[in-house]
Amino acid sequence: MQFLHEHGRPVPGGLIDSADQIWTFLIYFTKDGSALVACARLQRWVERSPL
Repeated sequence: MQFLHEHGRPVPGGLIDSADQIWTFLIYFTKDGSALVACARLQRWVERSPL
């Protein structure tokens, strides 16, 4: 997140969940949305229902 702080202005962002819901991607774009500033992949720990 240090890089986002150094960017010096607010950056729009969002989350994308993978179809299997194991991964979540955090994405941040320039203000006009024309370029990706940063992206992070996070593994989710989801307990599956035995049903």
